[in-house]
Amino acid sequence: LQERLLGMESHRTRGPVGRHDWDFEYKDWDHDHGEKTFLGETGDFNGEDIIDIILNNPATSRFIARHLYSKTLLPQQTGCPR
Repeated sequence: LQERLLGMESHRTRGPVGRHDWDFEYKDWDHDHGEKTFLGETGDFNGEDIIDIILNNPATSRFIARHLYSKTLLPQQTGCPR
């Protein structure tokens, strides 16, 4: 378990922003083409559709602004802002 956790930690710290070094890749064979509901929207969504739904949600801009504010203007604050 410790080896797996250490491996995860080294993976988590890679990449341009310090967390991820991967890109989204759509693979039709791995896609569920059935109808699904996500954040109140219903349809045959793929990954890009899900990202669009998240970005169009008003809570997303508030979440990003709140976290940017807390990381840049309030560096002494600890924990997640509400």
